[in-house]
Amino acid sequence: MKNKKIRKLLIGILVSIVFIIGISVFDNIINHASYAYIKDVYTKNDNIIISVDGGNGDSKYHHYEFNEIGNGIYEFQLYVSAVSGKVFPVEIELNNKSDKIKEIRQKPNNGDESGKEYEIIYPIKNTILIKR
Repeated sequence: MKNKKIRKLLIGILVSIVFIIGISVFDNIINHASYAYIKDVYTKNDNIIISVDGGNGDSKYHHYEFNEIGNGIYEFQLYVSAVSGKVFPVEIELNNKSDKIKEIRQKPNNGDESGKEYEIIYPIKNTILIKR
């Protein structure tokens, strides 16, 4: 009797662990690159703060990538997930103490018909960000 209870308990724990690992792997597989709907970009204490209103639809903020594509020119890419992450709006803080970041660009979503190769999101030059 005692061995059967212990065996059932161990099987239950194993199934739970496999389920949690499966959900984590599934979440990492389905997170995807998304256009960041920028609400505001400003500097504060040598940091660049990017306020993001949302991603696509009902998605949640998963993570971002920030890659240097030229001398002081960086590309910002937001990643979202339907399963886990932080609910929008979010603020992303980038350290620019060394003034290394001169420009931040963002690619449009696939299927964007504006024809733009990218959008400059930092520095803001005489543009008004539309608040949604």
